[in-house]
Amino acid sequence: MDAIGLDDFRPWSADAADAAPTRPASEEEAPLRRLLRDCCVAMGKQEADAQRFWTRLQAEWLDSPQQMRLLPKEAWQRLALPVGLEAEL
Repeated sequence: MDAIGLDDFRPWSADAADAAPTRPASEEEAPLRRLLRDCCVAMGKQEADAQRFWTRLQAEWLDSPQQMRLLPKEAWQRLALPVGLEAEL
């Protein structure tokens, strides 16, 4: 039997990377999503910008402010967020 690697489970296709995960409408908004939206709006950006970056963070399995606080510098670079947004977060 062949071993299955992590790459077999990653959704690296263009369709999967662009698709936002679906959540029940009744589910409470995630704290990180709310923080991201608030930061973007405070900077004069649109909520659509926040959604785009939220999708990127979810693709990296980041969904809480605590996770963001613990990220090393290399992880922030990998996220490639705008510097202004990174500073605001």
